[in-house]
Amino acid sequence: MEAFFTLKKILGVILSPLPIIFCLLLAGVFCMSLKHKNKLWLAKSFFISSLFLFTIASLPVTSFYLLRPLETAYPKYQDQFNHIDNIVVLGCYNSFDDEVPDISNIYPCSLYRLVEAVRLSLVYPKANILLSGKTNDEEGNVSHPEFSLKLLTQLGVDSARVVIINGPKDTEEEVLALKQHIQGSANLVISSASHFIRVVRLFEEYGIAITPVPIEYLTRGGEQNSWFGFIPNPDALKASQRACYEYLGITWIMIKSYLSLLGNSDEWNK
Repeated sequence: MEAFFTLKKILGVILSPLPIIFCLLLAGVFCMSLKHKNKLWLAKSFFISSLFLFTIASLPVTSFYLLRPLETAYPKYQDQFNHIDNIVVLGCYNSFDDEVPDISNIYPCSLYRLVEAVRLSLVYPKANILLSGKTNDEEGNVSHPEFSLKLLTQLGVDSARVVIINGPKDTEEEVLALKQHIQGSANLVISSASHFIRVVRLFEEYGIAITPVPIEYLTRGGEQNSWFGFIPNPDALKASQRACYEYLGITWIMIKSYLSLLGNSDEWNK
């Protein structure tokens, strides 16, 4: 299972615009070193392909149409419930730079989620707050949920309301770790908007009812209609990277589900 996890992470890094662009550039440089008579044609093909991909992935109009369907798959949460048992915050990342404030060590994906958790803790003052995420490999550093708890308490949240769930390295492991705490309860789950197709599918597979609370949107309505949508910028490239990562994650879940069905079918036919 560890090998599959490592493979998934490697593919998630490689199969996205920037690494592919870098590989195309390397291939072009390699072709220049060949003694083949068509080396210039081959090198130009790789260089032009890398430039084309970089330009397309950096256009806001491209990232909008890639990412927007993921981010709008579930509507924004509007505090429609009178009672909630658990506010679940799925983990993302943080750093450990002692030269900057704690809030600057929280990556944007986590910061959005934690701020929304604080807001919801005021809307539902009796709800528990569950923080999940990976442990830290560096000796002496706390886990991501423990670091998140530190920030929440600085923002006024009572630590007695918070449940720490250490260890999960990806979304599926988070769902499994959360199951014993939230199954059969009224649960809000906070995560990045683009993440929820995967999140909802995994919670459904494990029989856990949740209400999505999408947060951290990287696209904005109207971007696709402006002439700025055709000017490359780094934010659009980041959004394209996120979209590719999420589509790969969705594909991975579909493949695992299909293989699981095949395995169950084989057992049934024995």
